[in-house]
Amino acid sequence: MTLPVTHQIHTTLPVTHQIHMTLPVTHQIHMTLPVTHQMHMTLPVTHQIHMTLPVTHQIHMTLPVTHQIHTTLPVTHQIHMTQQVTHQIHMSSACGS
Repeated sequence: MTLPVTHQIHTTLPVTHQIHMTLPVTHQIHMTLPVTHQMHMTLPVTHQIHMTLPVTHQIHMTLPVTHQIHTTLPVTHQIHMTQQVTHQIHMSSACGS
């Protein structure tokens, strides 16, 4: 995408999710079944994810990000960032490393 986007996804079945974006995005995702989630972004992003089943989560970003994740089941979580990041994770069950 090349213009500002408000992005909301609600899904209840398995999803392979890849997003490449180059401008500010407000990104909210609510999912209830397994998801493979990969995102590559190059400009500021407000990023909130709420999930209730296992998730493989990879994020690569190069500009400031406010990042909040709330999850209730095991998560594999990898993040690579190159600038200042505010990072908050709230989980209520065991989480993979």
